[in-house]
Amino acid sequence: DGGGGPTREMLEAARRLSSIQGADDRVPVVALEPPAAFFAAVEADPAPLPVWVGDLYLEKHRGTFTSQAGIKRGNRRGEAALQAAELWTAAAGTDAGAELDGVWRLLLTNQFHDILPGSSIRWVAEEAEAELAEVERQAGAVAARALDAIAASVDTAGVPDPAVVFNATPFRRREVVAVDTQLRLVDVPPLGWATVGGDAGPLAGGETPVEVGARWMANGHLRLEWDADGRLTRVFDLDHDREVLAGGASGNLFQLHEDRPRDYDAWDVDRDYLDHVTDLAGDALTGPVNIEFVEAGGLRGAVRFRRSFGASVIDQTMVLDAGSRRVDFVTDVDWHEDHKFLKVAFPVAVHAADARFEIQFGHLARPTHANTAFEQARFEVCAQRWADLSEAGYGVALLNDSKYGYDARGHTLRLSLLRAPTAPDPLCDRGRHRFTYALLPHDGDLAPVIAAGYALGAPLAVRAPRPADGAAGAATRPPEHAVMAVSDPGFVVETVKVADDGRGVIVRGYEALGGRRRFRLRPGVPCTGAVRTDLLERDGEPVEVDEGRGITLTVRPFELVTLRLLP
Repeated sequence: DGGGGPTREMLEAARRLSSIQGADDRVPVVALEPPAAFFAAVEADPAPLPVWVGDLYLEKHRGTFTSQAGIKRGNRRGEAALQAAELWTAAAGTDAGAELDGVWRLLLTNQFHDILPGSSIRWVAEEAEAELAEVERQAGAVAARALDAIAASVDTAGVPDPAVVFNATPFRRREVVAVDTQLRLVDVPPLGWATVGGDAGPLAGGETPVEVGARWMANGHLRLEWDADGRLTRVFDLDHDREVLAGGASGNLFQLHEDRPRDYDAWDVDRDYLDHVTDLAGDALTGPVNIEFVEAGGLRGAVRFRRSFGASVIDQTMVLDAGSRRVDFVTDVDWHEDHKFLKVAFPVAVHAADARFEIQFGHLARPTHANTAFEQARFEVCAQRWADLSEAGYGVALLNDSKYGYDARGHTLRLSLLRAPTAPDPLCDRGRHRFTYALLPHDGDLAPVIAAGYALGAPLAVRAPRPADGAAGAATRPPEHAVMAVSDPGFVVETVKVADDGRGVIVRGYEALGGRRRFRLRPGVPCTGAVRTDLLERDGEPVEVDEGRGITLTVRPFELVTLRLLP
C-alpha cells in the first residue's frame, strides 16, 4: 500500500492501548509488530481459524470496476500480449525472459491501486495509459519475432499462396479471419498454428453463409432482428429452436444512469443510481439512428448503428460470422458526459437463481435476486471475461474484451461500459473509447463460454511464411501443430513459457468447470520428463511421461497445476 501510513496520532493511540491499567482478558491489547511475527503466532495457535466460503465482497468502491476505461483496456491487452509473447517464444525455442521481465514489471506496477482501479489524478491516468501501451508494444514485438521465425520454418510444400494462422488460446478455433485482406474460414488447433492456402473455397467445411436482410441477419445458427433504434428485437437460436431474448424485451439496450456517489466519486457507485435510468432509444436520442450495412453476407454479416445522445456518440458495428454462435458488438464511443454511468442490457429467456462470473483461474456464482442484505449489497460485481445465466441445458453469456463491471438481476445481464466522475480526475474517461462485447447463447455447458471468452480477447494472428532475411529457410515444422494439447476441455492451459532458470518449459493450467477430472496433456515441445512446481517454479514431485510423450493428471475442482517439462 503506497498510500497513507500510520500518523503520529495513530501511533500514540497504539501506545496507550498496549497497556491499559486494570484491563482483564475482555479488553484487547494492541501490539505493533512485523507481519511475520503475527502470522507465526496465528500458526502456533491451536484454535481452528474461521473460514469464509464464497465471494469475499467489499460493500464499497464498486465504481473501481469501471472508472478509467483506458487503463483497464491497456491492462487486459497487456496481459494478453505478454501471455502470447511467452507462448510463441517457447514454441520457437528462443528465450526472451530477460527482455520480458522488464515488461512484466511495468504491467504489474500499473496494477497497483489506485492506478488500475481508476481512482488516481489525471497525471497518473495519462502516464499509466502510455506505459500500458508500451507493455503491449514491447510484448507484441517479442511475439512478432517469434511468429515470423516459426512461420518461416513451417512446411508449406504444395500449398498455393500459403499463410500460417496462429492461435494463442488453449482451445481449437474455427472462425473467420482476414488472410491477405480476404475473409477466410479457418480451423486452428489450440496453442498452435495451421497453414491455409489461397485456393481453398471461402466456405470450405460446408458452413451456411450469412444472409443479411433489411432488419435481420442469419447464419444457420442464429437469426438476429432489430428495430429502427438499433435495439435487438429478436435473437432466435436455430440450433436449439428457442428464443434467446425474454418476451417483449429488447437486447443490446444502452442505458444511461445518473451517477452521483455521496462519498468517493471515482471509487463508488451508490445503489440509488438504479432509480435514475434512461433507455437510449426514441426521444432520449438527439436524432434518428443511422443504420449502414458494412458486410453484406457470405462469410460475414455486419451492420453499423450510429446513435447520438447528450454530448456523446456511440458508433457500433454488430457482426455475425459464418459458423459462429457468437454475436460481436464492436463499439466506438465518443464520451462527453458528467456524472453518468453507461451500461448495456440483455434481458434473456433464462431462469436462474444464480449467475456465474469468471474470476482468475475459475468462476463463482452470485445470486440474481436480492433477498438478504448481503445480496442487496451486490448490485455491482466484478468479473474477468464473461458472465453467464444458465438453466438446465441452456444458457446465455455476455462476454467482453476489456471491461470488469457487471450486474445480474432476474433474467437480465448488464455490462458496465463507462463512467464519468469528476474527482480526483475531472476528465475521467472523457474522450474516445473502443471495445468489443459479445452475446453467446449456448447449450448449458460452460466450456464454450470459457473458450469464447479467451478468443474474444486474442484474435488469430496471420503470417506469410517468408524465410528470414530472404534466404531459403528449412521447412522443419509441420503445417499444423499444437504446442500443448489437452484431452479434456475442462482443464485450461493458461500459460506456456520458457522456465525462468532456462531449464525446460513451464506449463500452468487449471480445472475450469468445477469438477474432478482425469485428462492427458500432450506437449508439442520436447519433453523427456516432467516435475510439478509451485508458482515460483521450485521443483516438487516428478510426474510420469508415458511412451507417447503424454502426461496423465487427475485434478480437483478449480485446482491450479504448474509443471516443468524437461527437454
